[in-house]
Amino acid sequence: MRIAIAGTGDLAKYFVEELHASSYDVVVLTRTSSSSSSSTSSSKAQPKPWYSARHDAGVISLRSTDYTVPSLVEQLRDCDGLVSAIQDGTPANVVVHLALLEACRQTRSCRRFIPSEYIGDVDRFPTQPLFYPESHQPVRDALAAQQDVVWTLVMPGWLADYVVAPKCRYIRDIGDLCPIAYVYGKGEGTNIDTDTNTNTNTNIHTDGSVGRTGTTISMLIPGTGNEPISCTAARDVARAVAALFKVPYRVPSQFQSSSQPQDQPQQDEDQDHDYSSGCHSAWDPITYIEGQATTWNEVKTLLQSRGHSVRVTYRPVTELEETVAQASLAASGSASVSVSEDDLLSAQFGLWSTSGATRVPRDTVVAQRSRFFPGLAFRTLAQLLDASEAAMASFGDGGGGEGEGPYGAV
Repeated sequence: MRIAIAGTGDLAKYFVEELHASSYDVVVLTRTSSSSSSSTSSSKAQPKPWYSARHDAGVISLRSTDYTVPSLVEQLRDCDGLVSAIQDGTPANVVVHLALLEACRQTRSCRRFIPSEYIGDVDRFPTQPLFYPESHQPVRDALAAQQDVVWTLVMPGWLADYVVAPKCRYIRDIGDLCPIAYVYGKGEGTNIDTDTNTNTNTNIHTDGSVGRTGTTISMLIPGTGNEPISCTAARDVARAVAALFKVPYRVPSQFQSSSQPQDQPQQDEDQDHDYSSGCHSAWDPITYIEGQATTWNEVKTLLQSRGHSVRVTYRPVTELEETVAQASLAASGSASVSVSEDDLLSAQFGLWSTSGATRVPRDTVVAQRSRFFPGLAFRTLAQLLDASEAAMASFGDGGGGEGEGPYGAV
């Protein structure tokens, strides 16, 4: 089975590794040229080195597209599914995802599509984060209005990877958008909890087994820190996506390619389904996954218990709401003081956490785990930290920079 990935960012790296590990043929769509001999290659940047290396090793196939529908149809013609890792919080996200959907509809075999969402409980909080309705709701509406392509929105809450050192993950820091940021070379030997101004832990091990000497973690926690959140490791998100593509489904005969009956699992004929039109699958419109239900204060305590120096600042909800309101007034010309895009996004992400929207519904998580992910372990934060600390202890200090995952990208 051949699965295409749209996007070449950090999250897509996990999709590459886990889809390949699950024995899929992996295609990566890129806006760049994969051939230096191309007549237009001189005007295009070359593929990112991480992807080029795996293309050269035969792990993936890089395919260049301009993300118009005809170009996408050509590149998806022999694929059986598509997952998007394009992360864009602007209206441009709608344009590219509608093109991806339409391209799937025009192919004969690429009839399953997982668009880029990866947030929280959209059943109860469809407008969180606040910038999502404009950049994602039109795509959700278009998906629901058609029957030609099977789809699901994968919702993991926060990516748990931010709790581990940057050298142990592909996911890069996103500044104040995430409450956790690693800082090296400060706070050696002492954990300072600035909300109480007390030393909370001085037990830093130097052998790499627990914590790392000289590591300070800065936490900018929205609200009280006691609001419920969900966290799931990016690699576990990718493993879940790989498992979803193994769920049986049926494409109407007029759309089936000649190879599909052999390549694609089909539902039994005697099941009670009407296959007269549209695709049919056991996928739900929304798939919730979760490694751990927690709070930011509990995350703080966990990091302190690992010997990290944790410095905490809390941002009241009123401050976050005021920033969003000020930005709205500035956009309408009613206020003379502007709000930077970074400050606005930080406030919107903060309200996403404080609203409870990042906590995915536990009953649904349990039910879907039984249906779609039997035997798949979703790691807790402690297990993720264990893996990262073991990796650093094995490899020692050094390696590449943030986002390169020199210790194995746990």
